[in-house]
Amino acid sequence: MRNTSKLLTAVLLSLLLVACSDSGKTKSSGRTTQVTESTGGYDVGSLPSSQLNISGSFQTRQRQLSAMINKIAREVGVDPFFVHAIISAESAYKPGAKSHAGAMGLMQLMPGTARRFNVSSPFVPEQNVRGGATYLKWLLKEFGGDMQLAAAGYNAGEGNVRKYGRKIPPFIETRAYVPKVMAYYKRYRANPHEIGLGNVESPTTGSGCDARELC
Repeated sequence: MRNTSKLLTAVLLSLLLVACSDSGKTKSSGRTTQVTESTGGYDVGSLPSSQLNISGSFQTRQRQLSAMINKIAREVGVDPFFVHAIISAESAYKPGAKSHAGAMGLMQLMPGTARRFNVSSPFVPEQNVRGGATYLKWLLKEFGGDMQLAAAGYNAGEGNVRKYGRKIPPFIETRAYVPKVMAYYKRYRANPHEIGLGNVESPTTGSGCDARELC
């Protein structure tokens, strides 16, 4: 009898645990929405400049490529500071960079993105930057000029930004990536000479943290 009582107790506890688990699942989408909504106020300025990867070799590559990058960014019509920030975070100005996932070149274009923006040779710096800059311009238009969402879309895909309510997706990598990009962006705007620019004027409508002059 005692064993039967213990067995019944164990069964009841198991059923209770399953019920709690199911209850958590039915609310999970609400929690996810709550998390992604909180990223709308994400403090992208919290990453100190000292944590950015700016070595001597980084600066040498940057100097060698800046004129080309600035020219293409202006031709495409996208903020060159933003293009440099993406390149800094993606490849540290290494034209031959290739990730384990297959992303290629200066702006780490995935094969599908390269095809989408007519990049036949992603390891050719000019082609890579033109394709990546064109994609950035598309992302900025898609997300109303919001640089943080454009950066999130560049990292996680625009589909994921839409999926999570046009907020920064709750992915660890993306949440680290966006403030890193914006920290580079702010650094270059404060020190335009680092990327071969003499002032902070942008060729696009917005010159602040997004194209609506909102920061």
